[in-house]
Amino acid sequence: MKKVYILTNGLAYKFGGRTKSIFVRAKMLADLNYDVEILFVGLDFNHYRQFEVMYKEWNLSKNIKLRSIWQELKKTTGIKKYPYLNANDQYEQEVCKFGYFPVDNDIEYCRHIIPNTKNHNYVDYLDHEQTLIRRCYYPTQKSMTHVKYFNSDGSVCFTANFIQGKKLNEMINIDYFNGRYDKGYFNSIYELKAMWLNNIIGNESAYLFSDARIEDQTVQLINLPNIKIFYIFHTIHTIIKDKNKITKKFKPIIKKGLGSEEIIVLTNEQKEDILLLKEYGGIKVNVIGHPLNRQIIKEKYNNKRFIVISRLVKSKKIEDVIYAFELFSRNNKEYSLDIYGQGELQDELQALINNLKLSNSITLCGYTNKVYEELQNSLAMINTTAFEGFGMSVGESIINGCPVISYEYRYGLKELVVNNKNGYIVKENNINELAKTMEVVINNQQNRQEISNSLDKYSTENIKKLWQELLN
Repeated sequence: MKKVYILTNGLAYKFGGRTKSIFVRAKMLADLNYDVEILFVGLDFNHYRQFEVMYKEWNLSKNIKLRSIWQELKKTTGIKKYPYLNANDQYEQEVCKFGYFPVDNDIEYCRHIIPNTKNHNYVDYLDHEQTLIRRCYYPTQKSMTHVKYFNSDGSVCFTANFIQGKKLNEMINIDYFNGRYDKGYFNSIYELKAMWLNNIIGNESAYLFSDARIEDQTVQLINLPNIKIFYIFHTIHTIIKDKNKITKKFKPIIKKGLGSEEIIVLTNEQKEDILLLKEYGGIKVNVIGHPLNRQIIKEKYNNKRFIVISRLVKSKKIEDVIYAFELFSRNNKEYSLDIYGQGELQDELQALINNLKLSNSITLCGYTNKVYEELQNSLAMINTTAFEGFGMSVGESIINGCPVISYEYRYGLKELVVNNKNGYIVKENNINELAKTMEVVINNQQNRQEISNSLDKYSTENIKKLWQELLN
């Protein structure tokens, strides 16, 4: 059995697009008899607590392992509870301000405030066993100078030091104290992660997928002679307004010459754009989309309801949907719009809804784990994203028989939406056209099972064959 490693710095608790694609890929490769390990190196020290949830939610096989660098680096003996748990705000000469995990209300962090001020000396982060994980120090009150990471017995696992005066803190070095490696001093967090990977993989023959561009720096530092590296692109590789200008994080990969490393993108359109770049160095580019299986569609649905499924962030342009719905609803008072998702713009979007006096027809519904049910119970899904690597929500809407109204974007839309058949493509930033297309949808309702069947080329079996051909 051949080994596959998937390197990522994020596994969203509520399964975002990249997390979903990682687990789906892991399951497909396990079905093909690959031994799969997902290696988590992001700065979320409580992910191990979520692993059991992830196994259950995704029905992961025993051929798939989830490993966290932070759990494997630290010592787990001699559990020592956090001493400030019962501080009731005041503890000796400090004021403790607690923050809590959203699900079970365990303490997630504690800010140690200087009495009679709003400033904190340091911030402690806890795991769900209420033991100290890390302590971030702010002696100047402006920026973090260093961080200590702790074993479960309260001893120090390693210390990370930072350069001051930068807009973003830049790490100077790491001192590792557990003695698990010959080297105890690292010039960066990436050196430490690379050392961990070198020890895990060693001389075995394996494939390594790098799923987060921030971890490409880690990949460049590893010394593993028998692995083949694939860089997975989950989003566009250029700035939004110019498809010929590569963003900084993608440039080192695209400029690579021919060799054992390869790129995997999600659409043919993105591959063609990469090959035309003047900086393109000859690295092989493969295309494998996300699997999307047709669904059995319910006959009854709410034909007065539009839906949005998106993160509430600037690049998704949710305010355009709200403005378009306001125009549409002037002559269609009986229709509603439900927006599912979370993000930094939630309060701002709610204020816009209130200002437009649409609170009776537009609802910010928050996160849902029943996406397919919500799509099948909606007239159409509206998408106003500025860019994507594929457009998972667009594909999921179509396979659930829910036609899509979408701004034109790179990449994936043209490979998913057939205009006037399973959706409608609107010129980007054209709010009036968006509203008019909503009128078209209510007057031209199509066979929803045929909409679902329109993406058969993305079935799990077809995508699995592409992976098999690539790795064999």
